[in-house]
Amino acid sequence: MKMHLMRRIDFVVGVPVCYVLAILHYIRKIIPFQHTRNTIKKILVVKFLGIGSIILTTPAIAAMRDNYPDAKIYYLTFKQNKGIIDFLGNTQKQFYVDSSTFFKFCMTLLRSVWNIRREKIDLMFDFEFFSKLPLIVGALGNIRQRAGFYLVSEWWRRKLLTFHGYYNHYYHVKDIFLSLVYLVRSGDPYYIKFKGYQERYLLPTITLSSELLERAREIFHTAGVDLSKRVVAINPNAGPELSPSLKKWPPEYFIDFIDKLVNQYTDVNVVLVGSLSEQLYVESIIQQIKDKRVIFNIVGQTTLAELSGILSLSHLFISIDSGPMHLASLTNTPTIGIFGSETPVLYRPLGKYSSTLCASFYSVPMYTVYNGKESLLTQNIPLQHVFVQDVLAAVQKYLN
Repeated sequence: MKMHLMRRIDFVVGVPVCYVLAILHYIRKIIPFQHTRNTIKKILVVKFLGIGSIILTTPAIAAMRDNYPDAKIYYLTFKQNKGIIDFLGNTQKQFYVDSSTFFKFCMTLLRSVWNIRREKIDLMFDFEFFSKLPLIVGALGNIRQRAGFYLVSEWWRRKLLTFHGYYNHYYHVKDIFLSLVYLVRSGDPYYIKFKGYQERYLLPTITLSSELLERAREIFHTAGVDLSKRVVAINPNAGPELSPSLKKWPPEYFIDFIDKLVNQYTDVNVVLVGSLSEQLYVESIIQQIKDKRVIFNIVGQTTLAELSGILSLSHLFISIDSGPMHLASLTNTPTIGIFGSETPVLYRPLGKYSSTLCASFYSVPMYTVYNGKESLLTQNIPLQHVFVQDVLAAVQKYLN
C-alpha cells in the first residue's frame, strides 16, 4: 500500500476504533476483582516506520534489558523491516505486518494481534509518535501496561496509555525513545536524572564478522573496485516512507560534487549504494558524470548486512538523511549527513566520526510530528542551499 493511503486508513479507521477501545478500557477498569500481572516478563517494542528509527531504538532496548533482566523482548514492525531486525538481533521474537496490499495488511495484522494476545505480554513500548495502530494492537492484544508519547490532548490516547511519555524535540530521537524507558522505570515525569541514561545508553558499535567483511570485499571485487585506493560511498536517495523528494539533495549537485571529488582526490573510488527501487535514479546520475572510470554502482546488489560491511570498508560515507546513514553509525564509518527536510537535532548520525550539513532556515524541519510528517511544502529549497563547496569542505576534514 502507498504510505498516504496507510496514513489515511490510520486516521479514518484508527480514531473511532481508539474511541471504542478507550471506552471499553474505562469500563473494564471500574470492574472489581480484575487480575493484574505485576511482574514484567514479556515486553513488546513497536516501531513500524523507518530503518533509521528502528536502529535508533537500540539504546532503549539495551535499557530495557538492564532494567528487566528476566524479561523477553519482542518486536512488532512491518515485514519490509525484517532485514534490519535480523541484523540487529536484539530481540527474542518478532511479529511482522505485511503492508504490501490492504488484504495482506489486514490478515497479517490480525495474526500478529492473535499471537501477541497468546504471548500474554506485560508491557508495550509504542515508539510511534502519532499512529493509532500500536494502541489498537496493545488494547486488542490485552497488554495491560502501555507506554507511548502523548503529544496532543486526545481523550482516547490518555485512556489507552498507562505511561504518558513527553516528546521533547530539542533532543535526539535516540534519547526521545530512551526517555520512555526511563519514565516507566523511574516514574519521574520531570526526568530529573535522565542525563545519566543518555550518557549510559549510547548507540552501540557493532563488530562485523570476518565472513561478512569478506562478502563485502567480494562485492567490491565483482564491481571492479580497487581496494588499494580509498573508497567513498555515496547514498543519494531516500526511502519511500515520507516525501522522498523533500529529502533529496538535487541530482545535479551530486553530479557536480562527484566530478570535483574525483578530480581533487585521484586516489579515490566512488561507490554508489541504495536499494533496488533506486537503481534508475542513481543510474541517471552516473550517466552524467564526466569521468566514470572510478565510479561504481552497487545499488540494489546488497542486503542490509552486506551494506554494513561495504560501509565498514569505506573511508567515508556521504548520505542524505536516511536509514543507511544510521547504519554507518553502527560501524563508526566516517559519515557526512546532508539535511533539509528533517533537522539534525533529531536525526543526526551518532557515529564517532560523523558530521552534518543543513541550511539554517526557519522552514527546517519541513515536516515534523506536529504536522503529521505531511508538509505543505513541495520543493527541497533548504537542500538546494547546501552547496557543493560546503560538502567538499566537509570532505577535506576526512580525506586530507
